[in-house]
This record gives sequence, structure tokens and C-alpha cells, in this order.
Amino acid sequence: MKLPRVLSFDSSRVSLVEKNGQCVIVKKSLQREYTQMIEAQRHLCLNPIVIDGLTLRVVPVTNWDNKRELLTTIYCGGSNLEEYLRGCSSIDRVRLLSTLKHLLLAMKGTGFLWGDFAPRNIIIDWFNSIMWLCDFERKIVLRECPVSDVGFTRYIRNYSFEEFSSLLLIEDQNILFDGLFTEEFGKVAIENISSKSQENNDNVEKLGLIDLKVIAQSRNTYIIAEHSQGIWLIEQHIAHERILYEKLKNQWQIVTIETPIILNKLLPKQVENLINLSLEIDSFGEDLWAIRSIPETLLQREDSLDALMELSWGGDLDSAQVAMACRSAIRNGTKLTIKEMQNIVNEWKITKNPHTCPHGRPIYLSLEESSLYRFFRRHWVLGKSHGIN
Repeated sequence: MKLPRVLSFDSSRVSLVEKNGQCVIVKKSLQREYTQMIEAQRHLCLNPIVIDGLTLRVVPVTNWDNKRELLTTIYCGGSNLEEYLRGCSSIDRVRLLSTLKHLLLAMKGTGFLWGDFAPRNIIIDWFNSIMWLCDFERKIVLRECPVSDVGFTRYIRNYSFEEFSSLLLIEDQNILFDGLFTEEFGKVAIENISSKSQENNDNVEKLGLIDLKVIAQSRNTYIIAEHSQGIWLIEQHIAHERILYEKLKNQWQIVTIETPIILNKLLPKQVENLINLSLEIDSFGEDLWAIRSIPETLLQREDSLDALMELSWGGDLDSAQVAMACRSAIRNGTKLTIKEMQNIVNEWKITKNPHTCPHGRPIYLSLEESSLYRFFRRHWVLGKSHGIN
């Protein structure tokens, strides 16, 4: 059997093979991707999406090898969307971009946000009228109700907008994105697109160089800091959460404890999740489990049992680190001194990603002086007071 040609991929992680006369994709992955694909399939069965005669579907999963972390899916023939957009006529491109725009609106309306919405991750089977979704490494959001305008804007803008902008001309971006978002942000000219990592590094460096001076706390929740160009409101919990999360990513350690922590009535899936985090866990009687090693950050905590129960419901290591950072961060409603807040701000602004918390929420609101001038019409008042017409 002759294997079909596919887009280039990392041969160390992904391979196209023949099994029982059928082409399949075997991919080194995480259990989260497998779980999200199954959940997405179930969601689309209950909330089908059909746009311009094309039915949205998730590529069928044939096997998940948990031990080797290998995900096997059926190879779905058709046109890769990225290749198609690059080579099709302008008329076909306009028609397809309109279809994609309606698809995004349908996903918003059915509570289905696919984190990997990018042209290279979509296959269109024109013969069978199917649009296949092929990648689920990024987080998905599944709801039983429509997604809010703000949530939809943030979710799509964070990844999909940049992916499509690197491929489409500005006039094509207008067709796809105009009217979809609640906030205005400029279209990206292809010649101006640089390395994502370099752009992120530049943003972090600029934020890290800003001299932020803490002046007050509002509602025991928001840190108020000023700098030469304006004022920032920083939510203390998620700023601290970002600090702790990046420390955990760099210094994650599992340590043995002398007295085990006893958990009861764990489901097999919970036990498996704890084992996947490299925790030492033994059966300790009927419906009892002894935890003999824990993350180092739990050593001095009184709620370590509750934290372990929370971790047991998680999945991969990153999810565990996010949960640990969230649980350990300073709570909103906690009164802090100026010194304590300044320490948080100084550490937070030099993190790798100071713009959002690990869950994706924005950490700060910037009130630039130029915006304050315009809001209070300060330029107009100054002019009148000095007799300037």
C-alpha cells in the first residue's frame, strides 16, 4: 500500500504508518491530548456543527498507549487548509475564509473553543464534506452554553489570530476576523511578523525595565503602582501565582516524607494521576492509600492532604504545577504592606510571561498618562486656562 504525502512534521514525534491495510498517524503525546479529543468528539456529537455543507469532526482515535505515551489516529485524506490557502485562487480563498468565519461563530455559539484552531491543523475532505480537526495539544473549552464575547476574543486572539496572520494578507485577515472581536487590535502585515519567541522576549524585557513603584492597595485585592508614563492595577493573587508557577516549572522536586499522608476512597484514575506525577503511593488497606512522597512545596503546608486530593483529579505535570501555584499564592482579600506588595511586583515583572496568569487571565490593567489626559480632556483645559484658542 502506498502511503500518501503529508505536510512535513517532526519525525521524532510523529510517524505515518500502515496498520492492517489502513494509514494511521502515530504521535508521541500526552494523555491530555487523548482525553481532550474524546471529550471534543462527544461534544460535537451532542452539538453538531455543519457550515456550508462541511461537517466538523475530530480525527478518529484508534489507540492510546499510556505506557509509551503514543496516540494513534486514523489518517484523514483531503486538503490541508494551510496548503490550500497558499495555492487556491483569490475567489476560492474569499469563499473559504467566509466559511471559516461562520465556523468560528458556530463554535462560539455551541460552547466549543478549540485551542489549536490554526490552518495547519485542519484537513478538509471535499469528497465526503468533512472538516477534520487534527491537533488537541492546547487547552480546549467545552460548555453547554454560548461563550461570552470577551472570553471568545481572548481565546481566539491568543493563538489563532497570529497563526492566520502569518499566512494571510491584511485584506484576507479583514474577511476572516472583522466583527468577531470585542476589542480593536491591528491586523498584522506579513512582512512585519517576527519570531514569536523573540517578540515575547522583547515584551518581557520592556516590562521588566519599567520602574513600578507601589503606592497603595485597593480592596485588599489590587496593587496600585505608578511609573513615569501612568498607573497600573495589578491583581495580587494571580501576579503571585505567576511567580510561583514559574518557580515550580524550574525547581519541581518530589521529596520523601517520614510520616505518610493517608488518602481514602481514591478512584483508579486518581491513583494513576498521582503515580504519573512521580509520587510514591501504596495501598494501605481497604480504600486507603499511603502517600510517601510529595512535592517539596507541600512540606510546610497544613492543607497538604487537600492539595493532594486536588492533584489526584488533575492530569499532567503542568496542570499539577498550575494547581499548586494557585493554591499557594496570596489570596485576594489579604491586606499587604507596601513592602510586601513591592516585593511581589519586583518578582512578577521579570517572569517569563508577566502578562497572564497560568490560567490565561490578564494580570494587570495599564492606565497610561496619555489615556488619562484624553479622558479628563486635560489638553483642552490647559489650552483654555492659558488663553490658547
